[in-house]
Amino acid sequence: MTETRYDLVEEFFDFKGENGLTLPITYKIGFSQQGTVTQISEWLMRLVQFNFNQPMDAKDFDVSGE
Repeated sequence: MTETRYDLVEEFFDFKGENGLTLPITYKIGFSQQGTVTQISEWLMRLVQFNFNQPMDAKDFDVSGE
């Protein structure tokens, strides 16, 4: 039986001041699974807009599945 190893790595880059906070503009996440099957995935996101103090509806947090 082969052991499976999972790795998840998050990286944050290009920090910029926004509304008094220092936030990353670029976000990279990498996932790899190594064992009987090897899978390597990577996602790169560049944030272009930050919105603060937006109204939120309580139903957005309902996880009951209904």
